[in-house]
Amino acid sequence: MLAARLRVWNVIAACVVSFLFSIYVAIRSFGGHALPDELYRLEFSLVTLLLAGWLVADSADRRRFSPSFDHGWFMFWALPIYGPYYLISTRRWKGVALCVAIVGLFLLPAVVELLARHDS
Repeated sequence: MLAARLRVWNVIAACVVSFLFSIYVAIRSFGGHALPDELYRLEFSLVTLLLAGWLVADSADRRRFSPSFDHGWFMFWALPIYGPYYLISTRRWKGVALCVAIVGLFLLPAVVELLARHDS
């Protein structure tokens, strides 16, 4: 029960962080101001941490084997490789769609910045 709620809140939080950061990027880009790279790294790390938490909670909810006591940190560092593997192995074609959505969450701020700079 706790893992299911944690899964939902982690996904919602990752989406909110990505969308709010994208709005901030758009506002700053329309004003002609560039954002420091540190903010992009912070947003990337926060979304990665939330998605890794979601995958850990999902594996606990599905009663899948956790490889070690530091499964969460493993998911954080290996998310680009292990995340798609886990999603595709547990959900098949829905996992592919989830992988595309996750990549979209990471690319959203960059796409918004490109569009905002192109318009101004």
